[in-house]
Amino acid sequence: MGKIKSAIYRFMRGRYGADTLGNCLMILYVILVVLTTVLGIFIEHPLFHLISWIAAIALFIVIMCRMMSRNIAKRRRENEKFCGYFKLKKNKF
Repeated sequence: MGKIKSAIYRFMRGRYGADTLGNCLMILYVILVVLTTVLGIFIEHPLFHLISWIAAIALFIVIMCRMMSRNIAKRRRENEKFCGYFKLKKNKF
């Protein structure tokens, strides 16, 4: 195992990581960024650009905070609630 891979494993030890809710949020993030980029071509209002990019950055921060969280029980409850609400399987994505 390389040094970098080993360092990443040590860093992520005890952290929550990815789950179904995180994957759905990441898909939503990608859709938001693509829509912002495409609509930005047609809508040249600076307020649109500001609000849409702030929303995308805020969503990305939420995704990263969930992945890096050490409060595993709370993240697991959030994911179970999300999966129960949408009737999703845990590893569907």
